Amino acid sequence: RVSDRSIGSMEGRLTVRSDLELLNIRFPRNLYQTGCLNVLFDSGCAVSKAAHGVAVSVLAGSTRSIIKCSLAQAADYFTLGEILGTGGANSGVIRSVRDYVPGELRLSFPLPKTPTVGDAFTVWPGCDGRQSTCSGKYNNLARYRAFPYIPTPETAV
Repeated sequence: RVSDRSIGSMEGRLTVRSDLELLNIRFPRNLYQTGCLNVLFDSGCAVSKAAHGVAVSVLAGSTRSIIKCSLAQAADYFTLGEILGTGGANSGVIRSVRDYVPGELRLSFPLPKTPTVGDAFTVWPGCDGRQSTCSGKYNNLARYRAFPYIPTPETAV
């Protein structure tokens, strides 16, 4: 397989490479799926992480896996998001939010130390990769990188 050539007035050069070089090509070039290929807050998504962070304080009844707080956003708003300890015994610790209902954040993995009343955290909302979330929650449909109308392989005829 000739990969490069140069021709002069008195000579010609060919560079030959093995067909194994083709294994370095990313394949498939484009991935077609119903969920967005961007990661929330990355350069492809371009939603500002700083603009969506919400400061919270821990309320009584919190455990290492459940943070009681005064957040009043709709249910599931912070689901799949993340939480960062900004004050108290868990300062600097980041965890994923498994589930959110108003007033309560359930974490995917427990915090190293039990939070005390008044400990400070910053929490960011999550994204489930659906078109409705991108347009409704983030108003970012122009950067939505998915193909929501492609049928699943089981239903394709």
